[in-house]
Amino acid sequence: MAMTPDFTHYTIQQLVDAYYNINRNLYPESFEKLLKEIELRGMTEVDVVNYTQPQETHPKQKYIRNYWMVLLFGVLTFGIYWYYWYYANLEEIGKAFKFEKSEKEITIAKVACVVIIILRFSNLGASGMTGNEETPEELISVISGLLIYLIILYFFENIFMFIYLHAIQVGQEKADVKLLPKFAMFAAYVISTGLPFLSIFTMKPSIMIVSVIVCMLVLVGFYYTLQEQINKIWEAVIDKEII
Repeated sequence: MAMTPDFTHYTIQQLVDAYYNINRNLYPESFEKLLKEIELRGMTEVDVVNYTQPQETHPKQKYIRNYWMVLLFGVLTFGIYWYYWYYANLEEIGKAFKFEKSEKEITIAKVACVVIIILRFSNLGASGMTGNEETPEELISVISGLLIYLIILYFFENIFMFIYLHAIQVGQEKADVKLLPKFAMFAAYVISTGLPFLSIFTMKPSIMIVSVIVCMLVLVGFYYTLQEQINKIWEAVIDKEII
């Protein structure tokens, strides 16, 4: 006498497979038990016939990010999330495609990123204003310190962005995705972020305001393009099973 399988330990998919594979004429009792177990799971025979196995999420699907959510989280966290976004994308692409010279480049980029974070957040609340009336010498010292800070920050941000764009380009080559114009993108970033800095020397508020607005508009388009390119890399990876 054949032993009846213990359907209570079966998954839904296994129950569905058993429904199609069991010989109902040879094993009517087993088939009845199978139907009872299916009913206990809240399903009918119609549900079994129409059942489709849920598609498993590709492990690299998580790397595809929504740009507008990135923008929103960045605003809500006062820019902190954007640093995570930089770091995460660089780390994911670097590990996935194993650049030939990636170790050195990624290390430089990470150091630049850390310096940027330190510079940005160490400057918060350190305006140099004491609340008392300052002498011209003190004012000049504060302005000079701020300019030096901006120059150093600008320098490290551009180093990081160049390596970051290179990483994306390598990912595009490996994934066989249309190449991002790295140097054009880098030039757009350098010019747009440099505009507000250069406008300070004009000492004209109207020019400063316009330069900041232009900078923000260019950067929104710049980062949107970046995220779109990164998403295309991972979509190609998922579709073609490259890595």
